[in-house]
Amino acid sequence: MNYRRKGIVFTEYGSYWRNIRKLCSLELLTNSKIETYKHMRKEEVGNLIEVLKGAADARKAVCLSEMVEKVVEVMLFRMIFGFKVGRFRFKPIITEMLELVGAFNVGDYVPFPAPFDVQRLVPRMKAASKKYDEFLEKIIEEHIKDGKEQHGKARDFIHLMLSLMESDSTKGVKFGKDNIKAIILDVLGAGLDTSANAVNWAFPELLRYPKHMKRVQDELREVVGMDRMVEETDLPKLNYLNMVIKETMRLHPVAPLLVPHESVEDCTINGYFIPKKSRVLVNVWTIGRDPNVWSEDAEKFNPDRFIDVEVDIHGRDFQLIPFGSGRRICPGMNLGLLVVQLVLAQLLHCFTWELPDGVNPRNLDITEKFALTMSRANWKTALIVLISSLLRKKGKSTKPVLPQGPKGLPILGSLHMLGYLQHQDLHKLSRIYIYGLIMHIRLGLAPTIVVSSPEAAELFHKPHDLVFASRPYPHGTKYMSYSRKGIVFTDYGSYWRGKRKLCSLELLTNSKIETFRPMRKEEVGNLVDVLKGAADARKPVCFVEDMMFRMVFGFKDGRFDSSLSLLRGWNHYHEVGL
Repeated sequence: MNYRRKGIVFTEYGSYWRNIRKLCSLELLTNSKIETYKHMRKEEVGNLIEVLKGAADARKAVCLSEMVEKVVEVMLFRMIFGFKVGRFRFKPIITEMLELVGAFNVGDYVPFPAPFDVQRLVPRMKAASKKYDEFLEKIIEEHIKDGKEQHGKARDFIHLMLSLMESDSTKGVKFGKDNIKAIILDVLGAGLDTSANAVNWAFPELLRYPKHMKRVQDELREVVGMDRMVEETDLPKLNYLNMVIKETMRLHPVAPLLVPHESVEDCTINGYFIPKKSRVLVNVWTIGRDPNVWSEDAEKFNPDRFIDVEVDIHGRDFQLIPFGSGRRICPGMNLGLLVVQLVLAQLLHCFTWELPDGVNPRNLDITEKFALTMSRANWKTALIVLISSLLRKKGKSTKPVLPQGPKGLPILGSLHMLGYLQHQDLHKLSRIYIYGLIMHIRLGLAPTIVVSSPEAAELFHKPHDLVFASRPYPHGTKYMSYSRKGIVFTDYGSYWRGKRKLCSLELLTNSKIETFRPMRKEEVGNLVDVLKGAADARKPVCFVEDMMFRMVFGFKDGRFDSSLSLLRGWNHYHEVGL
């Protein structure tokens, strides 16, 4: 499902990964590229505001989570594909990918049943992969037919990657259609729900603690005023809003275990032996609630804790690393943060928010549902399985000292100790059962290291970052990621570095993101209009997808509804770290 690991997220560390990462960092996801889309972002946010205004005028309640998801979807589509009109049904395909990639696959834990495919997942994966591939093939052929350039500039991500494919920008890396498809899959997978979930977690917390909402709105009135909408140029001045976003990501990281890393060789960390092919999970959910780091009120939503305290969210301060750190940090981090800031600021600026009659803010359901991207329990998600790596026998007469951890059962290991919210179960094992902040746990036959403190996370991401720069290889990625030709699943190496460079310097630069500013503004405006209508009608609302789809594909609406469901599934598996 990742084009034979041609993407970036799960590609092994090596020359391919380094090139892909460089491609993303220097071509696709630079600040300059992001800046080029500022008009699109403004347009889409404006659309959202207009819809909400209609709801407000009608005094109608709205489903805010669905509306926010739709806005992000359109933005991403427009950035990648360059258009948003409806022509293909895309959503069901993404849903199917969610189910397949998030399905429990016994072969990822215990290898010997894998060839028999006792769960019959492989035929479904092949069929879903075929649908997705046919969809992207149509879009790429359209872009080739229409011409890769418009007025001398690449219009969207596909145009940009097609132009790079024919230039020497990817020198040293074989770059074809499968690579483009795999990278698009990674970008959509990482972007669809992460921004939406951050906004959708912030709102219930602000409703539970209205004094913090009032402080954000007071700041917006002071910085922006009430005679215009929020512009992206206002965002750096909104200090308290950014504190709210940090606090939301501290308590509710959209990827509580990040994307797993895998060790490429034996190493020793803090006196413990970490064998080659061990999978490493960094439990940022536990780190964000550590009272030794955040004081005794670590479980409470309190943005004030960041007043006069500089905590970097971009991977340098390990007490707050929602996007990961080191070589495999998410290359789309700046774009994701920008979308969250813009949507949240616009919604808090344009409306006064209240719960339906009879609902006590303290009784709001903030129960979590777990996938690699985590949403609230009353929102759709899928059960994610932990990725396994095989335990290789060592030809040594004495056993090295492994980190402490539960002994587990034969064959099953400690799988029986993990329930639906795996990050919380791992938190209990490391803290309550005192197995330690670096814990060894066997999942099936897979050796796994769980990291649960900022200090331990820094050891894995700084001095030993290169050792843990690779990714495990679950069975599903064979069919759902173009054999790891993207970024997420790709092993670290020259290919990954090239693709990462493409994302960083071409696709996700600040200038590229800036070109989509009008689209973002439009989509947020659309959301505001919907909410206005709901507010006028006194109707509750449920709402970020449109914005993201317009950035990626260039369109929104119903054109690809059937495929979107496939890609949404992929999204939950990717998480945020690339």
